[in-house]
Amino acid sequence: MASDLRTKKRLDRLRQQADALLELTQAINRNVPDSALFALFQRCLESMGVGKLALFSRRKEETVWGCLIEWGYPTSLPKLANASEVLSGKAHAIVDGDTEVEFDLAIPVEHDGDVIAYVVMGDREEGRGMSPSIRYVRFITTLTNVLVVALRNRELTAERIRTAGLVHPPQRGTCSTGLCHRPDLRLCSDRYGFQ
Repeated sequence: MASDLRTKKRLDRLRQQADALLELTQAINRNVPDSALFALFQRCLESMGVGKLALFSRRKEETVWGCLIEWGYPTSLPKLANASEVLSGKAHAIVDGDTEVEFDLAIPVEHDGDVIAYVVMGDREEGRGMSPSIRYVRFITTLTNVLVVALRNRELTAERIRTAGLVHPPQRGTCSTGLCHRPDLRLCSDRYGFQ
């Protein structure tokens, strides 16, 4: 009986993780705004018991890691100045000026051999069995990787569109988004008959 209950709980947890991953990838494919992706990411991880999390990312040319999303910490976490110190185990706190915020676990998120993000996290409460931050570390890393790579791809796509000359500054009375129709270009939707 106890074995059956553990198996059922494990299957339920795996189903919850698969559903969360599917929901996030579908939202990415629908091209929902970043804020909606962050809200989905937070809702998923909070439902698993992750009480505190901060996600830091940076562009290659930058040295400071900006905070994309954070929750559960007593103060706002604007940036991570010394990521190597945090991840080498020398510190379990983020210090920014007079602000010091403790965390339980720091995870580098890699893509193509480069660290593209760091996740620092902790639990709401201590001492209730294995920490969700530890128990779900592989899933959290996977979900974070999907999210950050999608955001990075959006930035790269926007940059390619800008350099290709597809984006023009909006002119009064024309498109407000800056993405103006170029009849001289055939898009994939035109080529393959998508609507």
